[in-house]
Amino acid sequence: MAVPDYQSIMLPLLRLAEDGQEHSLRAAIQSLADNFELQDSERKELLPSGRQFKFDNRVGWARTYLKKAGLLDVVGCQNPYIFGGGFKNTHNYWVAKS
Repeated sequence: MAVPDYQSIMLPLLRLAEDGQEHSLRAAIQSLADNFELQDSERKELLPSGRQFKFDNRVGWARTYLKKAGLLDVVGCQNPYIFGGGFKNTHNYWVAKS
């Protein structure tokens, strides 16, 4: 499987955060990579700049857009933690639209 785009990562990231517990970004990336059944080579695939893993970057973008939409809360700068924000409030809407 190819590395998923950030849009495909958004819903699994929300589902991870819906328990309301804090999750480190690194733990979230690991859990999502397992969820997408990525091989080690896919997890270690670099961006063209060669400075960051492609999957880590896409999880970061998914987190950014969900935070801006008010659906995730992110606490901390050095070691960010992710936990559910407005997901429980929008869950029925997302299910109804599916």
